[in-house]
Amino acid sequence: MKWWLIFVIGLGVAYTANFALWTLVKMGVFKTIYNQSPGPCRIIQVNGSEDIILLANGQALVSSGFRNAKPKDVVGNVPPRDGNIFLFDFNNPDSDLKKLSLLASHDFNRSAFNPHGISSWQDPDNNHTLLYVVNHLSDGDAIEVFEYL
Repeated sequence: MKWWLIFVIGLGVAYTANFALWTLVKMGVFKTIYNQSPGPCRIIQVNGSEDIILLANGQALVSSGFRNAKPKDVVGNVPPRDGNIFLFDFNNPDSDLKKLSLLASHDFNRSAFNPHGISSWQDPDNNHTLLYVVNHLSDGDAIEVFEYL
């Protein structure tokens, strides 16, 4: 047998083996999956939640009351929104959501509060947490800043 025929056959076998191994890896044959369960789940009722952030202390802040569409009543007025920020404590998962009191040092129209996205920043020096909330107002958007105590 000629040397080039052996080379071509060997190259074909190597290519086939490489393709088979690549296919098995992509199919996840060699992947280990661990079954982990975070615990029992339960439904928590909240009105139109859009965003949730987890704080370093194991608490989560949830924005609620967001409505993308602005429905109007029969007269054409936009009904007041019931926008809120709630607290959920993952350290005590059997507890319910707690409605936070929103106090602002600036001109804040509580009745027009329509929270969407939220984010936070914690000062490493004094552990004060600032909460930034995207508020969708009828005449535009605003970033509301609150201090979480």
